[in-house]
Parts: sequence; structure tokens; C-alpha cells
Amino acid sequence: MTKLSILVACLFFIPFSLLAQNRTIKGKVTDEGGAPVTGASVLSKGLKKGVQTDKDGNFSLSVNSDKAVDIIISSVGYASKVVTVTGTDAGTVQLIKEAITQEDVVVVGYATVRRKDLTGAVSSVGAKQIKDIPLSNAAEALQGRLAGVQATVSDGAPGADVLIRVRGGGSITQDNSPMYIVDGVQVENALSVISPQDIQDVTLLKDASTTAIYGARAANGVILITLKAGRAGKTTVNYNGAMGARQLPQKMDVLSPYDFVVWQWERNRGAADSAAYGRTWDTLSNYKNVNPIDWQGEVFGRNAKFQNHNLSVNGGKLGTTFNLSVTANREDGIQLESGFDRNLLNFKLDHVISDKAKVGISARYLDQTVKGIGTTNSGTRTTNRLRHSITYRPFELPTATGGIDDFDEAYFLASAGQTNPIILARSEYRRQFTKGTYLTGYFNYNILKNLVFRSTVGFDNVNTEQRLFFSKITGTARNAASLPVASIGNQFNRTLSNSNTLQYSVNNFKNKHDFSVLLGQEIIDVRSSNNLFQTNFFPADISAEKALANMGLGSAPTGSVQPLPFSFVNPPSRIASFFGRLNYGYDDRYLATFNLRSDRSTKFAPSNGNLVFPSGSF
Repeated sequence: MTKLSILVACLFFIPFSLLAQNRTIKGKVTDEGGAPVTGASVLSKGLKKGVQTDKDGNFSLSVNSDKAVDIIISSVGYASKVVTVTGTDAGTVQLIKEAITQEDVVVVGYATVRRKDLTGAVSSVGAKQIKDIPLSNAAEALQGRLAGVQATVSDGAPGADVLIRVRGGGSITQDNSPMYIVDGVQVENALSVISPQDIQDVTLLKDASTTAIYGARAANGVILITLKAGRAGKTTVNYNGAMGARQLPQKMDVLSPYDFVVWQWERNRGAADSAAYGRTWDTLSNYKNVNPIDWQGEVFGRNAKFQNHNLSVNGGKLGTTFNLSVTANREDGIQLESGFDRNLLNFKLDHVISDKAKVGISARYLDQTVKGIGTTNSGTRTTNRLRHSITYRPFELPTATGGIDDFDEAYFLASAGQTNPIILARSEYRRQFTKGTYLTGYFNYNILKNLVFRSTVGFDNVNTEQRLFFSKITGTARNAASLPVASIGNQFNRTLSNSNTLQYSVNNFKNKHDFSVLLGQEIIDVRSSNNLFQTNFFPADISAEKALANMGLGSAPTGSVQPLPFSFVNPPSRIASFFGRLNYGYDDRYLATFNLRSDRSTKFAPSNGNLVFPSGSF
């Protein structure tokens, strides 16, 4: 009976013991003005349990302890606060806004440093300065916002490349484009494949001391891009959109019909075609009453509409945050037959594994279509579209049968290749399709309090297909018996990169010394291939869509042959690098930086071009 009584007593008191250890701590979090702080993190120190405040700033945290508990309260933009609670009421906790101007950090290459500790020329622009700009290309948004950067559009057509130059060009024969680093991974022409609304920060490294860590690749400057990450708290949905239209701001002055024929008469005096517009001044004066044709307005006078849409979802809980955004850009060009469509998907996830380890991944997908041949793709006298809209005859001949878009064969021959600008704009067809996948992952581990290891992996897969068609009146077709020509070209690019760094940092050592040491290794593997399939001698009046859908319709005349399809695999290119950096500061007055890098490039022997003979191509 005695043993049974003891057992019953134990069973009776166990629930009360457990109940005594469980308690719920309640409280409220406000800012300096007494306003509730929503989404603040409330974490019990040592017990690794946490919650978030609601819309009124209230929280309720369950703990399994009857002793005093330290709870850590933090929120973005506020200084963290530790409160010791012995009972169940934490009261009202006031957070103070954190002044970060002195400790603002800047990404300078494989790591971050405090802005006040910079020793090189660095400039940056934040999300607030570029997110509301109604542009689809982030490179254009930087114009005038980063000192030392020049952004020039290579072509007036939508989707044209934007040339970025940092303090001018440094080479006459080589590429002067800067190096782009997106979240620690090198990406070619990165600003053209990222939405301005997805950018958190853009930092420009533009002198030797800050670019030395990247070696010779950084000779033209380095542009570091940080994409927006998630924030712990309530999930938020944001929309950013813009709609509008573009028009030709001004036109070049051209000759009137009468001045034009007088100039032609004087220019060709004595030649066989000098009487093309009349033989006497009386007949030439008839052109004073001819209505002029504004070819610049006909070819570049469209009311080009554009629309940009960006939808993002941002949020997360303690330890795990995410940011997801979708961007759609639609743009009509002011030039006939031109346009631009782009869809972007961006996802970024960060997860805290433990107090020492953190991982993150980001993924982007690009689907882009560029329509139109552009304005200055061809700079020759007979094929430049911009030139013809200015120099072509500014009136319609009475003998014209097709109206304003009639092709005048006689005038084409007499004027050494001058072509009706409308006909020329519609006779050259281009569609460029780009699909790209960009993946990035990182792993951060605090080996010791001041010793951090970081590994970053990046993979890019970009495929570009270009479809071209030239009708019978184009210069390309005249080299192929004046019959249409079509071609389909593909370019495949793959890039795999991996960098590993080890950084040791000590601040305020003996109240005088700050120093950090960075050691790292990086390898980049680039592979690419190209192929081209061109067919000449299509039927004279075939459409671009029909020709490109069936490349076997071209039939070579007697004595002529079709060009051979061509495929070429470029030799793999690899760069293995080892680098290091030492930063030292004394008494917040003297700063010194030492950078060291060694690159070893390996390029395999080029493979021979692979000639491919599709059935039916001859």
C-alpha cells in the first residue's frame, strides 16, 4: 500500500509541476512616438522560441520556464532591445530608431566594409532613386545618378543595348564595358536582364584600389548590383506600374519639293537623267505647288505606347525571408515594325540554419523578344534606314501607282540606291528571342566570432535566337539574284562560377585598431556555341513568316548554290583566381588597403566548325 500511495501521489502532482513551468508572456512594442511596431521579432534568449507582433504591436510568447527569461525584440530600422521578464507581463517595450549613417556598409568585392572605412572611389544609388523611373532598362535609369558613369543607347529601337562607360573608354580596339557582379556572381550585361524595381542597391567601383581585387577584368570599372531580399514580418504585396507614350521630339529640316528638284537638276546637269523632273525652269517651277511628304513622320512618327508592370511579394518569419517579383514590359517603337516584349521572374530566399550558419538562393528567368531591324544596324549608303528617311525624294510622282509606299525602280537606279523609306522599313524583318536562367546560391558560416567562411555558386544559361528576313528590294537580296534571303541563328552560353572566401575582422581593438583580412579563391567556366542556317533564292513575293517557317523553300538558280549551314562550338574558357585583401584603420583617422590577386586562364584548343547539311537545303 505504501508504494501504491507514493505512485498515486506522483501522478497527481506531475500535471501541476508541468503547469507551473509553462507560462505566457504578453507585451506590446511601440516606437519612440508610441505608435505600434508591426511585425517586430520577439525571441526568447536561450530557448530559441519566437513570435511576431500583430498590427497593434501586441505579442504573446509561451515559454517553458518558471525563472526569469530574457527576450530579444528587434525590427528593421530599430535598435534591438533585450528585456528581462520574471512574470507574465513584459509591459510596453519602446524601440529606438537606429542611426545607421555612421555604420552604413558598402559592398566592395567579395565582402562589405563600413562606408567611412573606404579608401577608394565608390559611388552608389539606392532603390528609392530608380524604382519609380518608367524605364524597362536599368542601365538607362543610372544615367546622371552615378558620378563617372555614361549610359548611351546604341540604337533608338526598343530593346537596344545600352553602352555603359565608366570614366570613358580605356581601349581603342577592345571592349570597354564594365564588369557586372550580381549578388556576388559575375553576369554579362546584367543591367539589361534585371528590372529596375528588383534592385536594392547599385555600387560603382571606379579606381584602382577598389577594382584590384577583381584583377584585369575590372580594368573598365566594376558595377556591383544587390537585388532586393525578403524582410521578416507581415507578408506585403506591392505593385509598381507605368504607362505612357513616346514620340519623335524633333525632326531634321529637309528640302522642299521645288528645292529638291532644282538641286537634282543642277547636280545632274549634262547627264542622261538630268531631265527627270523637267527640262526648263518653267517645268521645274511646277513643283512649287506639290505637297511634300514627311518621310521622317511616316517612318518614325508612331505614337509609341509603353507599359511596365512589376508585382512583388515580400515577407517571411524568423530565420526565413523571401522576395518574389514578376515584371512585364511592353513597348512599341516609334519606328515602323519595331517593338519590345520582356517578362522577368525573380525569386530570392534566405534562411538562417543556426546562430552560425546561413544559406540563400536566388533564381531569375528572362523571356525577351525584340522586334524590328533597328535604325542603324546597317551603316551603308543604300541600306541605312535612318538616312533614307531624310534624303529620299520628298514628294510622290504623278506616275506612281502604289501611292506613298510605292517602290520606284527607276528612281532607285538613278539615285544610286535611294529606297522608299516605308518600303525599306517593311522589307527587313527581325525577331530576336532570348531566354535565360540565372541561379545563385550561397552558404555563410561563422567559424569563430570574427572568422567567417562564405561560398557562392552561380550558374547562367542563356539562349538567343535571331530570325532575319530580307525582301527582294534589299541590299542583301540583290547579292542573291534579287530574291529574298532568310536566316536563323542561335547562340548558346553557359557560365558556371564558384568563389570561396575566408574573412577575419576585428574592430576597435584596444580602442585604436580596426583590421580585416580576406583570403579567397574563385573559378569561372564559360562555354558557348553558335549555329547559323541561311537560305537564299526564295520566291520573289514570299512573306517573312512563311519563309522562316519553311527554310527549304529557297531554290538556287542554275549556276548558284545555297550557303552552307554552319555550327561552331567555341573552346571552353576557364579562369582560376586566388586573391586577398588587408584593410587596416588606426584611431578612425588613418586607413590603408592592400589587394593581391593572381589569375590563371585556361583556354582549350578551338574545335573545328561543324558543317551541317540538313536534308532539302540544296
